[in-house]
Amino acid sequence: MTAKDLLVDVLLLLGCSAVLLSCVALLRLPHLAGQLHGLAPAGTIGVPLVCAAVAIDQGVGRNAGKVLIVALVLVVTGPVAATVTARAAAQSAHPPPGLEPPPGSALTRADARRSSTAPNQEQHE
Repeated sequence: MTAKDLLVDVLLLLGCSAVLLSCVALLRLPHLAGQLHGLAPAGTIGVPLVCAAVAIDQGVGRNAGKVLIVALVLVVTGPVAATVTARAAAQSAHPPPGLEPPPGSALTRADARRSSTAPNQEQHE
């Protein structure tokens, strides 16, 4: 076993461990915010480590470049996707537990204005 093979094995082990721990966190954490937080290491640490291991194993060339581009895209878009998901869930009509807007926030005031300006159906009957 060469030093290159050892490095590839260590990177694969670390990357797969990060993904596995993120999966456990997804199952164990109770709320959406915690689950999104628990999944972050899979996309920002685990997959790039696996991609780096594949790139090192492939050697210099087009395949290694493609794998490193995939790793870069996942590192950049993973946190953005988690933020957008959490924001969409928080702004939904029925946010999941743990993502309700704090009292007095702009979202709470906007919801109060909408409900006060909405026609009351009891008055129309």
